[in-house]
Amino acid sequence: DFILFTGDATASGAIIDNIEVIQGSVEQRFPATPIFLVLGNHDFPGSPVGPAAVAWYRQVADTWGSRWLEAEAQAEFSRLGYYSTTPPGVGTRGVRLIALNTELFNHGNDFVVAGETVTEAFAHLEWLNATLADVKAKGQRAYILGHVPIGMETAYGNDRRVPSVLRPYWMDLFARRYQDILDSFG
Repeated sequence: DFILFTGDATASGAIIDNIEVIQGSVEQRFPATPIFLVLGNHDFPGSPVGPAAVAWYRQVADTWGSRWLEAEAQAEFSRLGYYSTTPPGVGTRGVRLIALNTELFNHGNDFVVAGETVTEAFAHLEWLNATLADVKAKGQRAYILGHVPIGMETAYGNDRRVPSVLRPYWMDLFARRYQDILDSFG
């Protein structure tokens, strides 16, 4: 019924160019299937907050979201880097996709660790709470999408030559609020 691309369009080169190549390749194989994007941690040219980030969100939303996102979801993605949408099609009635901007919570992002995303991250989590309340009120099912997962990361766990480091994927203050929200709708 739909395809989800959960981020990291690029390992090198221009991010937008790589996003366009991925989008074009998938659309060529599945021309009538809606494709929904979530930004990965390697899909950011800088900070996930501030004027440059908003300009980046607008550019990515214009590149990827204009075909399949509803107008409100397109506007959310353009401003915030996250969105909620109901995919078109008979097989997806009652489904809401909630695409998170997990880079606002990512322990591996220096801007997050420096505390520069706190306001936007908590606003995002309150948006999630309100969106899930709307999903519940409408009797829908929610698919919550993200790139950087909640939980623990073991960096280089399979390479014995490199010391392994255990750390949370998300900063604890965001992970706790996210879990509280999920628990309240579980």
